[in-house]
Amino acid sequence: MQGDGFPHGGLSEDVLGIGAAITADRPGFFRALAEGASGEGASEAMIGWVERGFLATGPRASETLAGLATLDQCDLLASFAFPVLSIGGAKDSIADPAIAGFAANCAANGTLLTMDTGHSPQLENPSAYNEALLDFVRTLAQ
Repeated sequence: MQGDGFPHGGLSEDVLGIGAAITADRPGFFRALAEGASGEGASEAMIGWVERGFLATGPRASETLAGLATLDQCDLLASFAFPVLSIGGAKDSIADPAIAGFAANCAANGTLLTMDTGHSPQLENPSAYNEALLDFVRTLAQ
């Protein structure tokens, strides 16, 4: 959420609106979210799989999302003494792609990887995502 020193993301009202949308039309909301999260050109099988995962969330999903309206984890990220890899999708239509870079900069030892994907690089290009993750882990062993 946008806040002091963080111009990315939505406003608190946006998050609260998401909770209301889930309450008003849970299946429709999660179908649309699955379509956005699955990425451009995703198969119906992929979208359906993501959708079923969203639908399997408990009835408190709206409350959990509402908690994001005031959540700030910058200090927590900055406190990590270990390397952090922040991966984001350059074509993300759900969350501002700049958030991944902000997270990497917050971490004391952060690295940013921007992939040419939408919101879910692990679904959209799993081979490249896994290889990037392995490359990062290999740098830790050096």
